Amino acid sequence: MKADYESIIGLPAILPTTCLLPLILYGLCRLALYIRSDYQSFLDLGPGGTPSTPWGWWRLKRLGLFTLPDVLEPPPVPSQLKPSKGYVDASKFPIRNGPRPTVRGIAPQRQLSQRASPKTFNVLSSHFRALASANARNLLVKTSFIEHSNIALFARPTSALYHDKKAKADPLFGREICHPHPLDSSMHLILHPSDAATVINMGWGERHPLARADWWWRFYFQGLRGKRPPVPEYMVLVYAPRDAREVEVSKKMVGAAVSWAVGGENVREP
Repeated sequence: MKADYESIIGLPAILPTTCLLPLILYGLCRLALYIRSDYQSFLDLGPGGTPSTPWGWWRLKRLGLFTLPDVLEPPPVPSQLKPSKGYVDASKFPIRNGPRPTVRGIAPQRQLSQRASPKTFNVLSSHFRALASANARNLLVKTSFIEHSNIALFARPTSALYHDKKAKADPLFGREICHPHPLDSSMHLILHPSDAATVINMGWGERHPLARADWWWRFYFQGLRGKRPPVPEYMVLVYAPRDAREVEVSKKMVGAAVSWAVGGENVREP
């Protein structure tokens, strides 16, 4: 029967195997090239909340299966949330001119275009320190709890505001409020969801791809695994300011994040 089959098609029966092997090798080579390129792209984003190692890259690939479908869709405002309104007046907040920058990555999440200079990062960092100095009872600056590398602004755990529940800084994330990124001068801010919507709709930023507000997300990490989620649910990437005017807008957004963390009536401008 085998001989008859070979005589009918005019080819040896081993041909399917000899054809399949080169296809497998070609597929493996393409996969290896993709892994090498994607891993290098991960390293090019600089240090962040994930170790710059193959294991860190692999962890992010797995988390990437659960990213938000649209980072430009504002987070919902829970009906029971107090205060129900944020700290930014949307009617007076300016619209960002021009296209949004290209953003890549999860941890770290960074801009690939429209990056600002190190001078801008220094201006933002100085503003963080000035805010902490002007509000020493409620704020402090130290190394980021979320990203482990750059500086960040925190609410003090000893603040009396926690007794009357005015402070919203999440202890799961060390009560971190915001941090700037040396690579591009963008920032991550934890905002009231209403303020997050204003920032996104006016073109100044986008949600972190893992900033999910779904009940099952928290249940999986806290209920089943006994761990915190990867990032706070209302964390937003604010794009790097491109000029002095945008630096001032960025400072207003930082002020909104601080107001959400410790209570707006308790924040002094530096």
